[in-house]
Amino acid sequence: MAAPSALALITTTFPEGKPRNRAMGVYAAMAGIGSAVGLPLGGILTDVLSWRGSSSSMSPSDLPCWPGPGVSSRRSPRPGRAPI
Repeated sequence: MAAPSALALITTTFPEGKPRNRAMGVYAAMAGIGSAVGLPLGGILTDVLSWRGSSSSMSPSDLPCWPGPGVSSRRSPRPGRAPI
């Protein structure tokens, strides 16, 4: 559910051409890094801390992400495009 939503936001937020291509590239790079690093790191954390400990250890790392959507959604939509 997150991947189609993120791609839809990228295509509506960035104009066609170089800005959109760069945003898609950054998205693809982060998805690849997240898969390559996140899955093994999650396995190690679950093995070391148990699944209960690894679930509670992720909450502090999520806190810096909370302001992001509010800050990025304050932009006005491009002319001629319907707001989401």
